[in-house]
Amino acid sequence: MSAGVVAQSVGGNGGMGGFALAGGLGAGASLAAAIGGGGGNGGSASAVTMNMWGGDQRVATSGSQSAALLAQSIGGSGGTGGWSLAASGSLIASPSVSLGGAGGKGGKAGAVNVYTEQSLWTDGLMSAGILAQSIGGSGGAGGFAAAGAASSIAALATAVGGAGGRGLVAEPQHPHGKDRRQDLARRRPFALHHL
Repeated sequence: MSAGVVAQSVGGNGGMGGFALAGGLGAGASLAAAIGGGGGNGGSASAVTMNMWGGDQRVATSGSQSAALLAQSIGGSGGTGGWSLAASGSLIASPSVSLGGAGGKGGKAGAVNVYTEQSLWTDGLMSAGILAQSIGGSGGAGGFAAAGAASSIAALATAVGGAGGRGLVAEPQHPHGKDRRQDLARRRPFALHHL
């Protein structure tokens, strides 16, 4: 699992939302409410461009899962929503409400461009010559919620788990570059060899 040349842009993961606790106790009526903090959004990854010049040179790898050229743009994952817990008790009425925090949304991934004039040699299973990936970050999990209430007359407990975060779409990949470099690549395609 050792690539010959690696170019990466990786967004940071969002932080976890804070948890919340609430409790209430009274002779007449009591109320308890807890809301978990929302998870942080994942960081965006920038575009990645790899240019390998020098047609008389080559990149060689050996071993499984060892691509010659590895270019990746990976968005950060959204943070998990904070959990919440609420409980109340009284003789007359004791409502309690608990809301879990929402998960953060995933980070955006940038476009990936790879251009090479060099020969690429790989010797191993699942060892691509060029591995170009743009991977959007996954959304964070919503926080869980729990609520409890006790009363001799009326008791109400409501718990709502947090919504999961939204994953983002990745940008398109260009394994041979684009514009002028793409035209050049059509005239001078790279050589890929498996030993």
